[in-house]
Amino acid sequence: MKKFDLVKLIDATKYLERGLYKDLHGVVLNIGINESEILFVNETNIGEAIIVKVSNKDLIIEKEKLPEYIIDEIQEKLDINKLMKKTNLK
Repeated sequence: MKKFDLVKLIDATKYLERGLYKDLHGVVLNIGINESEILFVNETNIGEAIIVKVSNKDLIIEKEKLPEYIIDEIQEKLDINKLMKKTNLK
């Protein structure tokens, strides 16, 4: 797993209270040994997002890759501190 890889949540049991669900897609922001910080975007509410520490074993890496312009936009415009404090997706 690498930074900005697309991932899919395959076990959402521990994250249901955060508004996450099985098969939700996310983007890797920081990788840890056991957990990684993942950016999840609300698929039904445009513009809403959250960053959640997720167990690496609850994720699979997707074959698709983000276009460079999306990676640039994430790096330039993402307020990581604000999204880390957010408790759940609505």
